Amino acid sequence: MPYHEQHGADDPRLDDAREFLARMERHFGQARPGEDVGGYGPVSGTDVTGSVTCLVDTDGDLVDLWLDPGWWRAVGPAGVGAALLAALDFARSKLGVARAVAERYGHELPAPAAPPSAQHLIPPPTAPLPDPDSPRYLEAISEKIDRGFAILDATQRLSRQAAEPDRQLVAGPYGIVRVGVAGGAVVSAEVDGYDLGPADGDRIAADALAALREAARLTIAVRR
Repeated sequence: MPYHEQHGADDPRLDDAREFLARMERHFGQARPGEDVGGYGPVSGTDVTGSVTCLVDTDGDLVDLWLDPGWWRAVGPAGVGAALLAALDFARSKLGVARAVAERYGHELPAPAAPPSAQHLIPPPTAPLPDPDSPRYLEAISEKIDRGFAILDATQRLSRQAAEPDRQLVAGPYGIVRVGVAGGAVVSAEVDGYDLGPADGDRIAADALAALREAARLTIAVRR
């Protein structure tokens, strides 16, 4: 399903995605093939409400996150866990856009590899991107993003099916955030809302950052 159909044509993050695409066009278009094209990260992503922002490096690793002051009204404690994963997912999907644009200009960027056992579930590579003036340009970008989501979905589905009995919960140092890890994937994030208030966004963010980093370490260990 195309990205705009998954998230809705009125998703406020679409403007951010378009601005990011334009910036990547400028960044990679100004460099000759073979030149160093670093410096386009880190990349940020938010959930649809803007309550959570995640910052990832160009490898897709989480480096920072924070909550908007209005998080309590927008999602509340019950919705923060889902917002955390949505923001992280969106930031990483923007990296997929960067790789697609880089490819069109003759640059190669490393992409995270899926576990070998998931390879048969991964869709074939998409066609090279056409010229930006082509009427199919945005559609081709969407296809590449969809393939990225398909790889992520296949990996997570296989991990859940194969390793659900071994599901682990990783808690942050404050015990507020718990991240579920199954096999080689993060499958859930929950926030204990007991004794939390609107002013606790920084505590939640610090706890979530620690928990998600530890969860990432565990998923890497499993995939090896």
